[in-house]
Amino acid sequence: MGVPRTEKQVLAGWAHDLGKPLQVIRSHGQRLAKVVGSDRQTRELALAIVALSDDALSVVDCLMESARPNQPRVVRRGWLHAILWRVVVVVRELHPGCALRIRGSIPVLEIERPGPLFSVLVNLADNAVRASDRCQPVTIRARLNGDDLAIDVNDRGVGMSDIVRKRAFEPYFSTRKDSRPAGLGLSECRAQIESMGGRVELESVEAKGTRASVILPGFTNHVRNRFPSGV
Repeated sequence: MGVPRTEKQVLAGWAHDLGKPLQVIRSHGQRLAKVVGSDRQTRELALAIVALSDDALSVVDCLMESARPNQPRVVRRGWLHAILWRVVVVVRELHPGCALRIRGSIPVLEIERPGPLFSVLVNLADNAVRASDRCQPVTIRARLNGDDLAIDVNDRGVGMSDIVRKRAFEPYFSTRKDSRPAGLGLSECRAQIESMGGRVELESVEAKGTRASVILPGFTNHVRNRFPSGV
């Protein structure tokens, strides 16, 4: 009999297998972006494929590292404006025609461990769009509040009752009535952000909408110029 594998080792094995096709997808995206004569939309989609593949590969790398706790961790960084842009691209592809946009200008900030933040924001924005009618606006706004970076995902959808809001961070809790998987729940979103030293806050009024906020501390000495939203 072989030596039993831990859950982290099993997960790392799956991550390793997943990383191979992701690298192929990224390579095809790079090649497509360089094709002579491609129109602008094709090039933009190809570059989006490359960027999203990079995000997925960073998650794969984190899973691989978790199985090797004694090895030095690679510190990854990503620009906030690029993370938010990719969030919008993904959610618009999931919900064609949705009214998701970035509101206001974006602080010029470099984020450590951009993969978890990207995953959390995709799920918060996906939840917001699902809770809204097709024409209702859903916005993402990044702002500096003292030393904290706050990223708000706002919708004007169905909102939550007090009972639902109090249970929202419970593992596996969902109000969805369809048969599709619930995806990354608010419980896991909170755990991901807390691992970055931050927190997730939730404000909601039934029939009026919801604001989900990701708060990350420690941006006192960062550059405070701003990118226009552009999307």
